[in-house]
This record gives sequence, C-alpha cells and structure tokens, in this order.
Amino acid sequence: MADGVIHTVGRRKEAVCRFYLKPGSGKWDVNGRTLGDYFPRATLVSAIQQPFTATDTLGRFDVRAKVEGGGMTGQAGALR
Repeated sequence: MADGVIHTVGRRKEAVCRFYLKPGSGKWDVNGRTLGDYFPRATLVSAIQQPFTATDTLGRFDVRAKVEGGGMTGQAGALR
C-alpha cells in the first residue's frame, strides 16, 4: 500500500467486483460511469454507501470499481 490505494475483490451470488479505494473527494467510478448512473435505484445506492456512512467516511475516498456478472442487486451486493 505504498501509493495509498486499496484493492480488493467482492462477490455476491454470480457477481464479482474489483474495488479500488484511495483517499480523495468522494468520486465514484463504476464501469466508467457514476454510481447513480450505473445503479439507478436509490435503494441500491444507499445500500452500497452504507459502509461509508456507518464509519462516517462518506466523501473522503475515491472509489473505482469494475463489476460483472449476475444481476443489478447481486452487483450492488458485491460492490458493498
């Protein structure tokens, strides 16, 4: 972690998410799109952001993620 980037993989059902986290301004990039564009349902967006709100770190990290496989709910769970 010399450059301050955390990389991890999340899985849920058939969905797989490669997740990169680094200190920043709270920008989300999911498969080249913003979080709200990729997941249009507000319930999924709030579920994805729940770990950040629970730790009071929402807006402090930039997130870059690549999700594939499964459905929309499974991808949201893998990203969470």
